[in-house]
Amino acid sequence: MDSHFDQIENTIIRLCRQFPQGIAEDRINQEMPTVPTHQVLGALNKLLREFRISAFTNQDNILHYKEFSREELDKVDQLNNVEKYIYQIIASASNKGMWYREIKAKSGNLDQTKITKALKVLDNKKLVKCVTGPTSQNKKMYMLFGLQSPYSDTDDVWYSGKEMDTTFIETLIDASYKCITHKGYATFNDIAAVLHKVSATELKAEHIQRILKTLIFDGKVEEVEDPRTPTFLGVVGKIYKVSKLEVTKDGHTSTPCGVCPVFSQCTEDGEISPLNCTYLKHWLDF
Repeated sequence: MDSHFDQIENTIIRLCRQFPQGIAEDRINQEMPTVPTHQVLGALNKLLREFRISAFTNQDNILHYKEFSREELDKVDQLNNVEKYIYQIIASASNKGMWYREIKAKSGNLDQTKITKALKVLDNKKLVKCVTGPTSQNKKMYMLFGLQSPYSDTDDVWYSGKEMDTTFIETLIDASYKCITHKGYATFNDIAAVLHKVSATELKAEHIQRILKTLIFDGKVEEVEDPRTPTFLGVVGKIYKVSKLEVTKDGHTSTPCGVCPVFSQCTEDGEISPLNCTYLKHWLDF
């Protein structure tokens, strides 16, 4: 019998097959009304890492998913272990993208030549792409090929000079999360009030929504109906609460990290680290 999370994944695959041109994230959530959003997002992230689905944004910058095509699977079959590993690292960032230095850190400081070569192969196969600020070529950010970063538009609020201000974005994300964790939940207005104090730049509602969307996709926060507010014209108030994301064992990921019993204790500078992991080194050298 399929586990709860297997059923979520199977439903997502079924929906992707029902909508071969792509299905919006919101529609997927609508098809599973009793499943918490953070569990759906967790399943989507897992399917992305396993090369079972791909993600893309349409002309309105709305996130969609579709099943991996035969052509895409053929591309994956041609990848070596290092290339697959780098793809999975980038996929874990979804549409936030990931800076080169972050990829290097998360890969256990894998040899730079191997990382650069893997990124070039993934880029050539149109599995990932490199994006930068409006005119900056100094820093390179990578994301899945079909995605558009929610922060990569021409809105100056996300930029410091000519470069995307990732420190500012992370500050807003951290402040929002602390606001929610302070009492376990917060309304949009609660979070907006905190961010307006933190930011010297004027933030619009759409900017705050992007920050909250990032927290939801990361599995840290979930959006739920607010039982304290009455329904008005069919619209129910929302609150944001700390996610209770369940961690399950899965044997699907191809990296040793996917089945490692001490993965939660693994840090870059800790006693358990990808830098000294013999299993990861053996897998990458295989």
